[in-house]
Amino acid sequence: MQALQRIAVINGRPTIWGDAALALVRASRLLESIKEEVDGEGDAMVATCTVMRVGDLETVSRTFSVADAKTAGLWNKRGSSGQPTPWITHPKRMLQMRARAFALRDVFPDVMGGMYIAEEVVDDRDDAPRAAQIEPPTPDDPPPNGGAPADVDPPAPPADAKSEPEAEPATRPAAETAKVETVDPATGEITWEDPADAAADVDPPAPTEAKPTVDATEDPKSGLPACLDRSKGAAKKSDKPKPISLKDQAAWLDDCRAAAEGADSMVDLGVAQTRLLAPYRDRVPPQIVAQAEMFFDARMEALEREAEAENDKLDPEQWLRDLDGALAGCEAAEQLGDVKEKVLLPAKSQVPDAAWKDGVARYRAKLNSFMTNLDAG
Repeated sequence: MQALQRIAVINGRPTIWGDAALALVRASRLLESIKEEVDGEGDAMVATCTVMRVGDLETVSRTFSVADAKTAGLWNKRGSSGQPTPWITHPKRMLQMRARAFALRDVFPDVMGGMYIAEEVVDDRDDAPRAAQIEPPTPDDPPPNGGAPADVDPPAPPADAKSEPEAEPATRPAAETAKVETVDPATGEITWEDPADAAADVDPPAPTEAKPTVDATEDPKSGLPACLDRSKGAAKKSDKPKPISLKDQAAWLDDCRAAAEGADSMVDLGVAQTRLLAPYRDRVPPQIVAQAEMFFDARMEALEREAEAENDKLDPEQWLRDLDGALAGCEAAEQLGDVKEKVLLPAKSQVPDAAWKDGVARYRAKLNSFMTNLDAG
C-alpha cells in the first residue's frame, strides 16, 4: 500500500512524490544529514537543499531560485483552464521540492534508482492529446432539376384522402417532383429516381426482429472501442456523474495536495476535504482518490505532531529556575556533565530560543567559574 501511495504515473512514466523520495533515502540509512531552507522574498527567493551522505567528508548543496523557475516557464504558471497551480498558491514549497530533487538524485543515485520526483515531472508534462475536432457535415450540392436531398422523405398523403383517383394537375408541386438520390452498393453509381416510381417497384420490407449492433469504432479520447466505453451507451445511468479527463484528474490532484499542505488547522483541513474530495469521489478513479487522501492524511499527522509538540513545551521561567538549582548543586566541574545531559540539552526544542540562550549562558558562566577556581588553585 505504501508503494501504491508513493508512486504516481505521469505521461506513462512512474515517479515518486518528493516526501516519498526523502523517506526512501532516510530508510536506506545512508543519510548523514539534510537541511532545507528557502531564503529571500518575492523574486529573490532561493531554495537550498544541503545533504551529506554517510562516509562522505563534505556536504552537497543544490539550489533552485525564482529566476530558475522563470527560465523553466514555471513561475506564476496556471492550468489549461486558468486555475492557479501550486506555483501560485505554494511557491516556496515548489522551490523546495525542486532543490530537494536535484540534491537527492545527485548524492543518492543508488537509492533513487533513476526515479524522478513527481513534482518536477508534473511541471514539465505536456498537455494531454485532445480529441480530433470533427467538422459538422456540410449539405451536399442540391441534385439536378431542383430535387430534394436523399434523407428527405416524400410527403405522406393526408389521412382523409379519398380512395378514388383524382385527375392529376398539369404540373406537380415541387415537393412531389423531388427526386431521391440512390447509390448502387456494387458499382457506386448514383442515380436519381422519383419517390413514387421507386416505391412502386420496391416491395415493402418484411418486419424482422431487431438485433443488437456492436459499435467497434475507437473513441479518440479513451482509445477503447465504443462498445467497451462505460461512459457511453444505454447502460449508462442518467444520474451517474461523468468522469473527468486525465488532464483534469492531474490538475485536481495538484489542487488537493496544495489545499492539504496549506491547511493550518484541523478545521481548515476538514473544509478542504469536504470541498475537494466529496464532489469528485465518483468522477475520479479509486487509485487517484487514494493519492489525494494520502495528502490529507499526511497533513493530519503533521498537525497532530505539532499539537503534541506544543503540549510538551516547558514553562521557560520554571525551567530556568530548575536549571539554576541544578547548577547550584554542582560542587565540581565534572558534575556539570550530568546537568548538561539531563536538564540543558533535552529542553532545546521545548523552550523558546531566548530562554534556551539564557540557559546556555548560565551553564557556561558556572563552568567558567569552576575553571577560574581551578587555575587559581
